[in-house]
Amino acid sequence: MSDALEYHVLHIAVETESEGRAILDELAQHPGRFGEIARKRSKDPLSAAKGGDLGWGQEDDYADAFAEALVALRPGQVSDLVPAQYGFHIIKLVNTRPARYVDED
Repeated sequence: MSDALEYHVLHIAVETESEGRAILDELAQHPGRFGEIARKRSKDPLSAAKGGDLGWGQEDDYADAFAEALVALRPGQVSDLVPAQYGFHIIKLVNTRPARYVDED
């Protein structure tokens, strides 16, 4: 039996560090508004429309810096700014579950 996990992840993508810091300040004041803030301010239009929801994924589904920050979070926690190819991410871990593997034989 594998101990691999799947992660239910929300994120907000921003272009600049200052933009990211402003959003982190806003989240500190209004922690329950992650989805609302993602819809208004994330630069990722696909996930922004869903309140930043990326759904369930495994660690190796994400870029290295994103995955490293993700696995360090506990459910409900929000990351600091995570460097990305085109700016920064703010990541919120919703929950984890044991990974579900599909046998393709």
